[in-house]
Amino acid sequence: MFAMSPRQEILLQILRQGILNCRLAARQGHAAEAEIEADHLHNVLDIIAADDEESLRRYWCVDRLGYKKRCHNRQFRSSFAALWSELEDANRR
Repeated sequence: MFAMSPRQEILLQILRQGILNCRLAARQGHAAEAEIEADHLHNVLDIIAADDEESLRRYWCVDRLGYKKRCHNRQFRSSFAALWSELEDANRR
């Protein structure tokens, strides 16, 4: 087992939350919402593995903002708010 940085741990929580959101959307028959969640998450494992500034910047400025524009499900969007705040704080350290 390896030690993860605070950023990696938060990104892992973002991935977990997004998978839960995908599952809920699928159960409710909302394929478009599940696709938006999956699109938001598809690079997160690579970002965790790289744990570098460029990958995190791409997530923050491209993947996260794209998700915020496309996702109209308030419950799903709000499920990431605290995690995004934590990620922003961890990135300042």
